[in-house]
Amino acid sequence: MLSNNKISKQTRCLICHESVEKIISISTLLNPQPICINCYKQFKVLNLKTHLSSYPLTVLYEYNEFFKTVLYRYKGQYDYSLKYVFFSFCKENLIHYYKDYTVIVAPSNEDENQIRGYAPIKEIAKTLDLELFEGIYKTVKYKQSECTYQERLNVENKLGIKYGTRLTGKKVLILDDVITSGSTMKACIKLVEQYNPKTIELLSLSKVTYEMHNN
Repeated sequence: MLSNNKISKQTRCLICHESVEKIISISTLLNPQPICINCYKQFKVLNLKTHLSSYPLTVLYEYNEFFKTVLYRYKGQYDYSLKYVFFSFCKENLIHYYKDYTVIVAPSNEDENQIRGYAPIKEIAKTLDLELFEGIYKTVKYKQSECTYQERLNVENKLGIKYGTRLTGKKVLILDDVITSGSTMKACIKLVEQYNPKTIELLSLSKVTYEMHNN
């Protein structure tokens, strides 16, 4: 497991293992990056500003083959160090913008978390060093990637929340790795709304359409 201090001294890209010294700018000298410029370019930064259920939604990247491969290495092949790459070039901006927010992560499969030894989205969220709320959970076991599109739309009945009063009057940021149907985020929104937070915003690493999901 890499510490933040080790990341600051990182000389090899966490994705391709080439030198990160190819990136030369004042910003990167002050905030050393864990990936090289070639890998960064393959992420295809989108920074899409839109809405979901009337709440502001930001999508950081296109769901291309490179993003899909890196996410699989992190979640499916247990490359824990890759948790640092997803916010690598926007971390400071995100921390500044969401500095007063409490982050809520979409719940992941507990059986897989036990095998890999970590909850993927939770670990990505922790790299922002913001307050983290872990009260949303799955009431039944299911794996999102194995659900049909129609089953994804019914996810609302499969999630619950505890300690929700901690969100009252708070600025809340709901974070997920990939939006497909948007049903998981919508379900999280409904659970959070009943505790009257001050505001809700949404952040997703990427977004995939149903058509892309079937290809």
